Amino acid sequence: MSQSSFLEDIQSWDLQKCSEQVSVVLPKLVAMYANGCSLERKVSLLAVMVKSFVPVISVDHLEPQFMTLVFPETEKVYNSIMTTLLSTLEDEASCVADLEQTLVTHIKMLIDLLAPLESTLLHIIQHSEGIQLSTIQSAPVAVGSIIRKSFDHCKESNIIYGNHFEALSGQLSSFFKKTYTLQKALMALLDLVQLSQQEQMSQLTAEVSSEFHDICTVISSMDTSLMANTWKFLVKFVTKHKESLEVTDLQIAAIAGTLCAEIRSHFRHCLTQAPLEPRDTDTPPSQGREAKSFSKTVKVCGLLAKMLIHLLKEFDKIHEDCSEVVLGLVQYLHSHSPPCLSAPRMRVDAFDELKRSFLVCIEPLLAPFISCRRFYETLLSPMQDLEGDIHPFGHLLTLVTVMRLLPQSTLEMQDRYHGLGVFPEDRPRDPIIKCVLQTISRCYPEFVLPVYLPGIVQPQRRISLHEYIVTNLNGCVATVTANQFKRVEDCLLEMVVRDRFPESLVAVDVWCFVARYGTAELCAYHCQLLAGLVKSFPSTNQSPAYLRFCLQRLVPLMADASKHEFMQQFPVDGNVSLWCWLPLQTFSPQHRKAVYGAISKNCLQSFGAWSQSNDSETLYNLFQSLTDLSRFFQQFDSTPSPTPLEPPTQLAAHLVAMLRRVSTDTEKFEPFASAMYVLSSHLLLTLRPESLQKVLEATLSTASSSSSLLLKFSILSLLQKFGKLDLSNLPQQQSILTLIPKVFSSLLSDDNSVLKHLAMVAFSEFAQETVHEALVPECIQDETTQNRVVTFLNQIPVSIPETESEVDYLREQAEVLHRFHDQCTEAADHGGMEIGTSTVEGQPHQPDEEEEPQSKKLKLDGERSIQESLTAISAGVEEVKGHLTDLGYKPPWFNAEIDRLMDALIALKEN
Repeated sequence: MSQSSFLEDIQSWDLQKCSEQVSVVLPKLVAMYANGCSLERKVSLLAVMVKSFVPVISVDHLEPQFMTLVFPETEKVYNSIMTTLLSTLEDEASCVADLEQTLVTHIKMLIDLLAPLESTLLHIIQHSEGIQLSTIQSAPVAVGSIIRKSFDHCKESNIIYGNHFEALSGQLSSFFKKTYTLQKALMALLDLVQLSQQEQMSQLTAEVSSEFHDICTVISSMDTSLMANTWKFLVKFVTKHKESLEVTDLQIAAIAGTLCAEIRSHFRHCLTQAPLEPRDTDTPPSQGREAKSFSKTVKVCGLLAKMLIHLLKEFDKIHEDCSEVVLGLVQYLHSHSPPCLSAPRMRVDAFDELKRSFLVCIEPLLAPFISCRRFYETLLSPMQDLEGDIHPFGHLLTLVTVMRLLPQSTLEMQDRYHGLGVFPEDRPRDPIIKCVLQTISRCYPEFVLPVYLPGIVQPQRRISLHEYIVTNLNGCVATVTANQFKRVEDCLLEMVVRDRFPESLVAVDVWCFVARYGTAELCAYHCQLLAGLVKSFPSTNQSPAYLRFCLQRLVPLMADASKHEFMQQFPVDGNVSLWCWLPLQTFSPQHRKAVYGAISKNCLQSFGAWSQSNDSETLYNLFQSLTDLSRFFQQFDSTPSPTPLEPPTQLAAHLVAMLRRVSTDTEKFEPFASAMYVLSSHLLLTLRPESLQKVLEATLSTASSSSSLLLKFSILSLLQKFGKLDLSNLPQQQSILTLIPKVFSSLLSDDNSVLKHLAMVAFSEFAQETVHEALVPECIQDETTQNRVVTFLNQIPVSIPETESEVDYLREQAEVLHRFHDQCTEAADHGGMEIGTSTVEGQPHQPDEEEEPQSKKLKLDGERSIQESLTAISAGVEEVKGHLTDLGYKPPWFNAEIDRLMDALIALKEN
């Protein structure tokens, strides 16, 4: 009897006869299946065996009698059919119709091969309640391999078949559906499996898990429902058999990593489908199909995130291995979600849905990793490579999220995040507060715009990024221990001294929180520390601006007793420059008078010293004195002093005389002249009419000439006070009123846009306050200036062509500011600024005995000769002083000779 007749005869048997003949016929069929018959015949044999004999074999005996013999061979048959199919595509000699018909035949063979496998699995499911893996051990890996290869073939079919794809799309669709149903049958079967305790079964479980992991990798971008169900099964399977898998080498961390990649991929797809805010009021918001697709993708992202959280919860030993992957995922989510500037401008309701269904999983996802060494070493690494998909803003929000979770961890772990417990063999890491403050500097556009985030206490209230960061930092600082607080102080001081926006500003805000809610002793100590640091610089003006700003904000928070102690530790005599920076409104009127008296005395002495010597040192001292006095008066511009502080008559006289002198050569005395104009603005209302006229003449000369912007900006401080002048019934009224419009007109027509804008601000204040209303139109006689002022007063914005977005502009601005800060830092490092040795008043720093002095540059012979000549000149000056003392008077020709020498020295300096 031929094989065909034999098979036709078997197909006609009923179940009873099949049951009677199974022990005889099935081995023959298996032998025929394993031997070298054609692929078509093998497919037919498999279908006959499954249909006729599988139903009559008990489930317990199905593995040894059928599956262990047939399933491995079926995988080989599948591979052979697939190889034949792919080789057929390479046959270019065949006509298109014949080739496509051959391809259809082979795809049908694949479908026919999968159908018996599905039937076998469904039969086992229907006739078993609890299944031991040992009773089906041949099925999962072989069938799983066939499923993976089938999905991979369907996924790449467009590339594989090329121009033939359209003709084969129907068959390929059927092939995909059959593969899908086969996988559903295999997953349903494995759900019923009860694992035995034998080690080989543990290894088989690991192989099944690995096969399904590979399937998840293949179907990643094919079908959302298929992908979600497969991942759901895999996570359920590995967690169900956790104890068995722990003795194997299955890489659960690799599974978690692939799941993270899947979440990232779907989240990226979710962003492309998000309904966006309309660009203008005429554009309707996106609705319909995109919104539904977005909601579906968001739910899938939330489902995958919950699977990942469950997997990490069950397998806590993999946390170290997958910590970097999970950290990267969270940083990516923060980097591409609103309010990040790189995120799409999605509608509010869409973002709320995204947060509610998916982003809410971020904190539970991070919580298990707080205690992982690799996690916090990566997160707190000083060298953060935030390029590509990870943005500084996303890293900043990740740091803040971890910082909020810290109080829930152990004290030992909190110490590590605050920079304690670092050993030599550890990777370098910074305290988390320092990391937050450093990352802020890379989020300049987000601070300036600003972006808004949910409030901490009231989530429904939107707050700026600055408030959000400061509030979270304050919450973190409030929970630290005494040892941790030392590191907090170090971080805050380092950031304040860095003198860089915005991290220095945030550090100052946090420091004020510490002083406000800490003890009075702590606040007093901090004020003394900062005051000592400010004094340690050669000049108070050379100290970092944010260091002085921090001191200004902390001083009012001191208790009265602490203020008294502070005044004793830093008396006015010898600390005049320091007191000019402090908020004097918080001290007693008597102390304000003492400070003012000391500053005025210094100014008068500096005027006298410079009028006698005219050297650069006395000029610099005079500049410092004028700056201190201006800063003193500036404190009382908006809040007048309760006790009137009248300037000495000599001071105004000296000021006017010197201002007229320097106005004739502003290039030589530029910083000095600038300080004098600022001080003149504070003393303007106290000047005599003749002095006021001289000041205005000097001001007009400077404003009309090609003076630097520094000087012109200084003149603006004078313009802002012109409106308060009342010159009625004064002999000099006409001459003074003639000068004021000329000064305004000169600055209002300046080419610099910033200076021009500030001049219009000063002019608007002048127009509102002055009693001499006739001067207002005289200031803007030019038609162009008139139109510009009218536009400004009506608050009409100037139209500027949008050559780039605001965000791009702010990023360029941040780069410019960073370069400027780096140049200043480099200049200070190379001797441009020298910090004194005292850190706290009365506590000088003692250098290490083993510390070697810095190497000095070798001087050229010419430089040595110049230095020797200058030394000889200095010695000659001292010798002349001695002769004058002996003589008792100055000869008539003495002053003229000194002026000649001064001119020679000034010319030498300028050349």
